[in-house]
Amino acid sequence: MRLDCNYITIHVYDNKYFDNLTLFVKEHFDTVENKNSVIVIADFIENPVSYYRKLYPYKKIVFYNWEQMVSNNTYFDIEKMVENIKGVDELWDYDELNKEFFSWYGVNVNKVIPIRYTESIKCIENVKEPEIDILLFGFINDLRLEKLKHIFPPLYHDYSLMIISGMDREEQKKHIANSKIILNLHGMQPYCRQEQERIGFCLNNGKCVLSEKSQINYFGDAIIEEDVQNIPFVIQYLIDNNAWKEVAEKGSKMFKENKCNIIRNEV
Repeated sequence: MRLDCNYITIHVYDNKYFDNLTLFVKEHFDTVENKNSVIVIADFIENPVSYYRKLYPYKKIVFYNWEQMVSNNTYFDIEKMVENIKGVDELWDYDELNKEFFSWYGVNVNKVIPIRYTESIKCIENVKEPEIDILLFGFINDLRLEKLKHIFPPLYHDYSLMIISGMDREEQKKHIANSKIILNLHGMQPYCRQEQERIGFCLNNGKCVLSEKSQINYFGDAIIEEDVQNIPFVIQYLIDNNAWKEVAEKGSKMFKENKCNIIRNEV
């Protein structure tokens, strides 16, 4: 999919869940400084630099990677993607650990740019007293299901947990608006990267985020991070004491004001 902006062109893989990243890039990088640049999201997993040079002659080609660069990522061919990247004018990434991974292949990441507050993706009108205690949304693989086996039993009977997957954005937003806590679980092990786009979207829209720990937490105290075995007890505390409201308000304010402290965890 191609989006022509004032100064840049955004070329993004045709996926309904890349809409927020497209808006993020447009809002923050459609500037004079980036004039005549084509910023490519995800599509370079399949296509090499030469493909974009033919498609966009005389343009600066920038690949902005949002994939988790870990050897245990089996969702796509990492070796092929790395080859496709070689020779690009600039490579951007959202995570410092991805930069380190690319360096092992002799590929330099020019800029590490994590997600940040984006006015154009502030699009949810939250329910004042949500009906759903905990919401988990996104792709539900075997690993996330295994983690839920540890999280769900202590919550059964007294706390509502909803899992949604594959919904269009508009339907997804309705459930997010009607939830107290958004739960974030990693879909890979033993190595993974923080799910920045998902968490950033939730903070952008005033939600309380409870996440499994990441090696680098780019949101710091704007979210709550905990080990999987302790997550159900944190949920109980947040719901029973209405503390989720304070966490949501504090986290969203920190994110909007760009005051998130980066935390490095031993995981």
